[in-house]
Amino acid sequence: MIHITGTKGKGSTSAFTENILRNHGYRTGLFTSPHLVEVRERIRINGRPLCKAKYCYYFWKVYNKLKETEEVGSPIEEGRSMPAYFAFNVVLSLHIFLNEGVDIAIMEVGVGGLTDSTNFIRHPVACAITSLGLEHTDDLGDTIESIAFHKSGIFKKHCPALTAPQSDSAMQVILNRAKEMECPLYVMNPLSEEVMKEYNFTLSIAGDKQRHNAALAIQLFHLWEDYQHKKVHPRVSNDLNVGEIPRLTCTKLDSATVVGLSTCKWPGRAQVIAKDSITYYIDGAHTKESMELCTSWFSEVADKEKASIDGKVVRVLIFFTAPERDPEALVYPLRDCEFDAAVFCPFVVSTIESQCRPDLQLKKLDPKVQSETVERNKLAWDKLMANTQREKNNLKLLKAGWPVEDLLKSNVQDKRLNSSDGDSSEKSSVISASTTESDRSDLMSIGSSEDAEGGEGIAPNRDLLPMGDMLSYVIEPSLILNANLLCHSDKQDKNEKLNSELTSSLNSNPSLIFPCIIEALRWAGQGRDSTVQVLDGCAVPHPVPASLQGATHIQILATGSLNFVGGVLDVLTSIDGDVYL
Repeated sequence: MIHITGTKGKGSTSAFTENILRNHGYRTGLFTSPHLVEVRERIRINGRPLCKAKYCYYFWKVYNKLKETEEVGSPIEEGRSMPAYFAFNVVLSLHIFLNEGVDIAIMEVGVGGLTDSTNFIRHPVACAITSLGLEHTDDLGDTIESIAFHKSGIFKKHCPALTAPQSDSAMQVILNRAKEMECPLYVMNPLSEEVMKEYNFTLSIAGDKQRHNAALAIQLFHLWEDYQHKKVHPRVSNDLNVGEIPRLTCTKLDSATVVGLSTCKWPGRAQVIAKDSITYYIDGAHTKESMELCTSWFSEVADKEKASIDGKVVRVLIFFTAPERDPEALVYPLRDCEFDAAVFCPFVVSTIESQCRPDLQLKKLDPKVQSETVERNKLAWDKLMANTQREKNNLKLLKAGWPVEDLLKSNVQDKRLNSSDGDSSEKSSVISASTTESDRSDLMSIGSSEDAEGGEGIAPNRDLLPMGDMLSYVIEPSLILNANLLCHSDKQDKNEKLNSELTSSLNSNPSLIFPCIIEALRWAGQGRDSTVQVLDGCAVPHPVPASLQGATHIQILATGSLNFVGGVLDVLTSIDGDVYL
């Protein structure tokens, strides 16, 4: 068995590892979570889920056997009651792997590692940790050191362990665990672009971070071969420090490894589904770090597609994230993707029960919780867009040479008159972390210019410079809308035009809520996709605004949750439950 954990990329690494092993002729078992469309996806033999009949056969065999020995009312931690959902799937996977005669099983951790249901393996062939970040903080702690402690909990006595590059503090925890377990430890350098060019292939799973995951998978395969030839790796010494941990680089690849890396299928992650006049971009990012990677991937591929299209391109976001996630942190990286509309819906495929698979029903979330979650997600996006648009408007205002200091004085005075405690701390910065580097550069030059367009140079108010090197001007939205009152009459026409542009931009892009995934997809795609069918009696609640009509092509990004994009894929794919074809 090979055991894999991490925050970002543990599923991709597991999939790469399985495909490399299979292409070398081994019969593989793969256990991953969560499933996208059907629960049987979690347990795969040679890369494919079992057929429904065989899965049901094994399911009831294991379930009934456990039921026979169940002690009703016994505490679950004592192991004499029926296992919980995830633990049951782990037990079921082992039974299937044994009965299907696999040569090797790749087990992906569910949550953390130390206390995870998969952490029963006494002597794995190897263990691996992918990139770490803050996740499941209620269970794993709210520091990267605590996360690393739980993840490295899968290390076993004398068994080789790999890790992607981590922060020094996380790496120290990992090294301490390796010393405790007396196991070999290696840091894997990412697979280089030069090596991929040399062997003339690209990774089948998109994203820069996949080079880290691919390198881990390659070395896991080598450790499997070493295991078969009984090659022993040196254990870490007690006096080893973080900077001295051996680093490995993959430079030589055989043809089966190249095929494994270039043909691996891992749906729901950086996935593109292209149809006539509409393209779906699907990514189950659900942490801050993975959303940043999703944004980078989407911006690159969607912009490239847009540049190749002669005509109007409309871009729509479809988003859902679970109630335990922070939606403000997740939507923030998406701010510069230039979406023309944003759509929010619950993790419900359809309001018609016959269109919903039982595998895709979150029974733990009642309708009220789902509704509140969707409202919270939308609020986070609306807040982000309001701030982003205000910054853009402020930049236009500054470039046009508006009298910023007059606005400042007027605004502060008004606040003091209207505030019960005289506090004027509600000022909003023109520049924030979401301002692009080019815009920030423009603002800096405007602040020092002596001939800004439309008037004399605008000097920054030195009392309002924040920490760091950000230049800050304070202009409230209400002042932007009425700023022409402070300008000279000979510029009135120009000011009114700019004022009109700023006013219209504040609420230009729709942000809407729909009751289910099908209706959200139908609206976003403007009814172009025949596979997205809203049944009679389910009228889409919002008309498509004129600004979105007449597009040559529509680009739709669905993200925020693996479970959610599974529901999206269920709607978009006609293959019965096998999104891995």
